[in-house]
Amino acid sequence: MHFVDHFSFMKGGDANTRDIEQQKLYHADPYRRDSFSYGFFHSMLKNHTKIKRQPPRDLPLLLISGTRDRVGGKGLFIRSLYKAYLKNHMKDLTLLLYKDGRHELLNDIIYQNVQNDVLDFYEHALNEKIYGDSL
Repeated sequence: MHFVDHFSFMKGGDANTRDIEQQKLYHADPYRRDSFSYGFFHSMLKNHTKIKRQPPRDLPLLLISGTRDRVGGKGLFIRSLYKAYLKNHMKDLTLLLYKDGRHELLNDIIYQNVQNDVLDFYEHALNEKIYGDSL
């Protein structure tokens, strides 16, 4: 088995979204790739070490994923990241897991809920930054 074969679970529009129209667009896209090159994975893993630094502890942080996101381990990876941030004393941390949500949450049938949740998070974060706890 080749290295890239371990990532075959990432193939296909139906793995990314439950929205039938988005799946059709995915499969009709002449620029889509059915597999990733070794260079892609090399670059991703090499650059991963650069982003592992701890963000500021008072930075509002929103983590979102779907429970059927195969790239994210069906919620396992995002929960692990959430626990790691909690352990490192992040002060304003929010985790949203969308039941049955796939990898592309903004192209999924629940995209309006996701958009609203993200906007609510940032509105709350900005209000806290501007007005403090007085709201």
